[in-house]
Amino acid sequence: MNRLVLVMATGATVACSGTTPSTPATDRKTPAPAAAVTGLAKLPTTDTLVGTATTETFVGTAAYCEAQKQNFEELAGYQCADISDARAPKPVGPYQQFKVIEVSEGGEAAKHFVVRIANRWHVITSTDLDAEQPGDGRGISELVSIEVRDVVPGGPPEVVVHTAAAQMQGTRNDSGTDVVSWRRLSTRSISICGIGRSNKLSCVGRDYAWGFTEGSAPKAVYKLTLQTGFDARGRLHVAKPKIDPTTIAAPTGPVAPATAARFVKENAGVFALTFE
Repeated sequence: MNRLVLVMATGATVACSGTTPSTPATDRKTPAPAAAVTGLAKLPTTDTLVGTATTETFVGTAAYCEAQKQNFEELAGYQCADISDARAPKPVGPYQQFKVIEVSEGGEAAKHFVVRIANRWHVITSTDLDAEQPGDGRGISELVSIEVRDVVPGGPPEVVVHTAAAQMQGTRNDSGTDVVSWRRLSTRSISICGIGRSNKLSCVGRDYAWGFTEGSAPKAVYKLTLQTGFDARGRLHVAKPKIDPTTIAAPTGPVAPATAARFVKENAGVFALTFE
């Protein structure tokens, strides 16, 4: 059966103060309140993240649910409707209404967090709610937090989203008939969504935590966690941890230095944020 195509984003925002971030014990740990970065105004911007406005908007739940049917092969159990979720923010500025649409079929489900801007709905992020153990190569994701914050000076506030995602990878026996061991790869990400001249929502983001566990247990261990935060100029800081990332080993062994270095290189930096 085809899976929903997910727009995955971002975990906990902490200040880039040079302290060692705590390692989340599970995917569902509640993040600490976001804090502004101090003492970093003179750091150079290493890159600019440009949010491209989404071309897919919709007029209401019925239209969205009809469009989502193409992602399912067996429509007999297909359900799609608005649901209540306490994490949906209250209306602020141009964000006229936040709500959650849940799409499900059989044992699979996904929550789509959406927002109405200028009487059109935009998808902020989607999370896969499949409660069953994901199979080889299948992924699951969940929302950690979502809030409206004035991150970039000037203009309307932004929507800051943190998500956790995981993918199971199985090692099969020599004949390829059975999975003999599992590895769960886990990531956390931050996304910032804003409104530019297009008056549509666009989002940018970075991964900031990565790790793995051996075996099929749902618990996630983040072996490498970068610090994230925003400075007074509205730039996103994704900072290297001060401790050697190869020592963030506990309990299942160290991260290979090359793997840690690649993750830091791909995600760390000081990023200006712009939205179309």
